[in-house]
Amino acid sequence: MSMRVDVLCPSGHTLTVKTSPNDPVVAILTEACQRRNLDRSTHYLRRAGGVSRNRLDNSLPVRLANLNNRAKLELIEMSGEEKEKQKSEADK
Repeated sequence: MSMRVDVLCPSGHTLTVKTSPNDPVVAILTEACQRRNLDRSTHYLRRAGGVSRNRLDNSLPVRLANLNNRAKLELIEMSGEEKEKQKSEADK
């Protein structure tokens, strides 16, 4: 069973990404970044609007991340502090 997710890019564009419930969330992030020529390591996904705007866990499958068909996600660029923290964790 396939599903679609709408990703709101930092530039204001909206992308529709096809996925399946068993695909990891990182697959959505990877495809959206490839389409807009962005660096996947400096961006993350979160739910658009609503109360719960927490960062999505990239390791979870779509179905366990509780994403519905046609869910709206935001593609967010990491701040400078987040990038430095990620680099220091990768160096360990």
